[in-house]
Amino acid sequence: MSMHNPLKGSYYLLQGAKIITKPGIRGVVMIPLIINIMLFGLLIWYGAEQFSVFVEWLLPDKADWLRRFLWPLFAIVTLIIVFFIFTLVANIVGAPFNGLLSERVEEYLTGKKPDQAGGWRKMISNFIPVLVAELKKLLYILLLTSLYLLIFFIPVINVVAPILWVAFSAWVLTLEYVDYPMSAHNVSFKELRKRLKERILLTFGFGFSTLILTTIPLINFLAMPTAVAGATVMWVEEWGKKENCAIY
Repeated sequence: MSMHNPLKGSYYLLQGAKIITKPGIRGVVMIPLIINIMLFGLLIWYGAEQFSVFVEWLLPDKADWLRRFLWPLFAIVTLIIVFFIFTLVANIVGAPFNGLLSERVEEYLTGKKPDQAGGWRKMISNFIPVLVAELKKLLYILLLTSLYLLIFFIPVINVVAPILWVAFSAWVLTLEYVDYPMSAHNVSFKELRKRLKERILLTFGFGFSTLILTTIPLINFLAMPTAVAGATVMWVEEWGKKENCAIY
């Protein structure tokens, strides 16, 4: 495949899905996954408890028919909220683990650890700084997102706004996940954006495939580790030789 073929981006994501099941890698995947499931489970349970108290206070005993209507409505609203905020929360929770996951994937592919590899000890010592860095990156993305949302309110241009929004989302997702393997090799955020622009169709192919993955219920729980692993495969294949990184 050509380096400018968007299908190659999808290929890297599929490779990531295979790799996260390998011994020595799946353990790093399971910890943030379990944390996210427990966190969302507790939030949903707490929300249901509070909603139940609210319904009991609001409605008389004879309004059972209305209760039967409100609970499905609560379930639908909960699913919508989880759908929209899961990726954001999962990225924050998983950020300290994603660097280690990328490190393990690169070692699996090449037999060599990245320049900045440090294992569990480094992950624990850098826990707070990594979270802060992830929050800064998310603020940068949210700022760009707010600017892109303005397109929907501009006459004529808003006709193509949905297409531009999908393209923007694909770019942001690739930027988010390729940052992990590139940071391990001291690639700056500015240089990261430059390299992705040089392979723009590849970037959109990977990002669009990841975007689709995040929209599939239940499977989206594995979207983040799959994308981190896939982005690391892409790093090794596309830029590894320039960084003196052996290709598998």
